[in-house]
Amino acid sequence: MFFTRWSLRLGIPLGLSAIAYAPELKTFVVVSCAALALVAVSALSRHATHNRLLTTQIKFNLMTLAVTVTVSLFLTEGILRTVFRRQFKVIERERSLQYQYDPELGWCPVPNLTHQFLNARKVSVANNSLGFRGPEFQITSKPTVAFVGDSYVWGYDVEVNERFTEKLQARHPEWTLYNLGVAGYGTDQEYLILQRYLNRLPFRAVFLVFCELNDRSDNSSNFSNGWTKPYYRTNTAGLGLCGVPAPMTETLFRIRHPVLYHAYVVRLLVRSALHWFGAQPLDIPDPTEAIIADMNRFLQTRGVPLAVGLENRDRKLERFLTSQQIPWVDLYTPHRYAMLDHWTPEGHDFVCQQIDNFLATNNVFRQALAAGTNRSISAGAVK
Repeated sequence: MFFTRWSLRLGIPLGLSAIAYAPELKTFVVVSCAALALVAVSALSRHATHNRLLTTQIKFNLMTLAVTVTVSLFLTEGILRTVFRRQFKVIERERSLQYQYDPELGWCPVPNLTHQFLNARKVSVANNSLGFRGPEFQITSKPTVAFVGDSYVWGYDVEVNERFTEKLQARHPEWTLYNLGVAGYGTDQEYLILQRYLNRLPFRAVFLVFCELNDRSDNSSNFSNGWTKPYYRTNTAGLGLCGVPAPMTETLFRIRHPVLYHAYVVRLLVRSALHWFGAQPLDIPDPTEAIIADMNRFLQTRGVPLAVGLENRDRKLERFLTSQQIPWVDLYTPHRYAMLDHWTPEGHDFVCQQIDNFLATNNVFRQALAAGTNRSISAGAVK
């Protein structure tokens, strides 16, 4: 009786958690069969209490409790692994980029990490002490341009020396270029990156690469790649930042507790808890133009010009940038990988040339990058 009683006490919340997570016919059938099995065991136990040949009175003790809990959990784990394997499959979502939690950004790459990244081709990744891909940033007296963007700037499927920023740096040793690209970021997170590092890196100018493929959807969501993220809403006061600090996600739990996460029972409990008490996906009105306008104002008050490169044509954004007198450059090139549409090394060559042409002809940027010293920040590596 004791075994049955504690099995019911454990089974009921686990069964309800399974139904809450996956309210499907299969879930109801499996939970119902498990409940019927427990009822059958309960009836057999009551019959056994009147049969001296089958009964040994079980006393309440810690050993019995431990056995009951262990057996119940193993049975539940077996059912989940057998019946619900597909539902509990881990979706990597760029896990090989080795992100870590950042309460202000949602996530960021792990600093000083080196590894191999395989997608369309295998490339080497080495992050500097700030978590950005590439060598340590050096503070020099040279004029500086910061490039921000998502995986196109980060260099998806190309080696570091094949990125357009490194190619442009080789053409212009009189400048210092910082690549602040992070795969998976939206324009909102890129704006937060600029706010975080503007006082630590001597930007003379900022070049934002906008990805038509997914930046608008990223800016309109509080979830991306299995992580929660900050987001902006427009209001009467202008632009308001929401979702900070970034709430817990299953991805974050998996990274922090990898051993526990191997158990499907733990995954079930985590998903059920997040389903009822965690952050839920939101439908956010597209704030892209408002973010870029606020970014431009933020930089202008500090004497830093902004330019935008368009990975693909976006007529709405083009009209907006023109109306705001924010210079933009068409970076579309057919030199792309079939997987995920990222630029090939030849595509980065083209992008490098387009940006070089822009920097050579835009008067505002030419003045910003004219010879002279940067703002008063001592030379050396950025800490």
